[in-house]
Amino acid sequence: MILIEYVALLNRKQDLLDKIIGNTESQVRFIRKQKMVGLNRLLRTRGQLLETLAILIEQEKEGRQWNDQIEVQKLRRHIQKSQQIVLAASAVAIQTALDEKKKNCRANGWQFENPGASADLYWALVSGSFTWV
Repeated sequence: MILIEYVALLNRKQDLLDKIIGNTESQVRFIRKQKMVGLNRLLRTRGQLLETLAILIEQEKEGRQWNDQIEVQKLRRHIQKSQQIVLAASAVAIQTALDEKKKNCRANGWQFENPGASADLYWALVSGSFTWV
């Protein structure tokens, strides 16, 4: 892979992260409004975005020899910041969903049950123990 292809790939990765951030922020709004049809659509879209991101990450391995280039270093720093924003926005979305679930349970006189894996993911995101590949 030549440098220009690698830079283009990193730019696509950044664009994809920006879309994931927007999608996640929209999820929070849909969760608060309890719009499940729209939320399901957003979650499907997020899944597709994450699948595309996984492909880009795999392709990115081919151009690692360019990581010492200043232009690449700037892009990678920007990507790292975006990844942190994705993690923070995801933590907010998960916490919002948990809060809404608790609120709905209380409103209906039900007992709130431990959400299990969602809570584990939330704490991994919040504590910083989650890492990007």
